Amino acid sequence: LDKEFEELVKEYEAMEAERVETEGE
Repeated sequence: LDKEFEELVKEYEAMEAERVETEGE
């Protein structure tokens, strides 16, 4: 479960970073 959660967090952070970059332009 912990490993799965970690992967989920990584995916979420990556999506969030992309969204921030898009909004920044």
